[in-house]
Amino acid sequence: MNDTTNIRKIQPKSSKDWMKSYGAASNSGAARATEAWLTGRGLASVAKEIQSSPSEYPLPAPGRKEALRQLGDACAVACEASSRTFKLLNGKLKSSTKPKVLELHEVIVAAADESELWMRRLAQLCGGLSTHRAGSKRMARADRALVMALKNVDNPIDLVDDGLWHNATTFDEFSVELAGDLVRMVIDNGSCLSIEHTDSDPRFRIDCIVDRVGDVTVELGCDMELDRDALVELGWSDEGGRIWASYEDPMWILRPVELIKATLTDHLGVQSPGELALAIER
Repeated sequence: MNDTTNIRKIQPKSSKDWMKSYGAASNSGAARATEAWLTGRGLASVAKEIQSSPSEYPLPAPGRKEALRQLGDACAVACEASSRTFKLLNGKLKSSTKPKVLELHEVIVAAADESELWMRRLAQLCGGLSTHRAGSKRMARADRALVMALKNVDNPIDLVDDGLWHNATTFDEFSVELAGDLVRMVIDNGSCLSIEHTDSDPRFRIDCIVDRVGDVTVELGCDMELDRDALVELGWSDEGGRIWASYEDPMWILRPVELIKATLTDHLGVQSPGELALAIER
């Protein structure tokens, strides 16, 4: 939360000061939501541009429209609550005014937080899409924009706190989402994303570990009998019974993404992203 004013701690000396302080807190929250909305709309436009570039093969952008809708709805809630706050403060002050303003403040803060969440998810989607395109000045601008959106705040929130959000129904969509997860994990540093089958038989687990300097290690554990030579040919290392792959920062995120995708579909028998359970932790 980036609001600098907590109105529950305000101890104004007069009614005029009280109204000014509460009004400033209300406006600050609505402004934060509006800034997230403007940034998110720009990121959504960038995502659509990358997705449907006329000189490239089309890419899926799973969840783009839903994230944009959720962002708009959250921003509207914050702005409406702010308008109601100013209406209360500019009317006749009653004993019920302060409790109502406090209640509206909670609504504004929650809606502003929600707006920023969906803005970050759109930034993450941009990262997943740009990873699938060849390097260019346009992709470099997109990458700078998403880093700005994720980190240019007083208290950046990482993917572990936001939680994963996946909508993929195909592995092409899954590749975009997983790339976005890894892009954000590299920006955040210090987390582990696990991929498991929702069924207990056969049991496998893929861990994507990003350390504090941004290097990525992918590890595969499985109860199934696997063709280890084929896995090594695919890009895995097999040493002492450990199946793993490592990538130093800076890296092309698509490399571990394609390795994981091919392993899931060609060696672990996964037919759909819906069969997968993903989790992230520090």
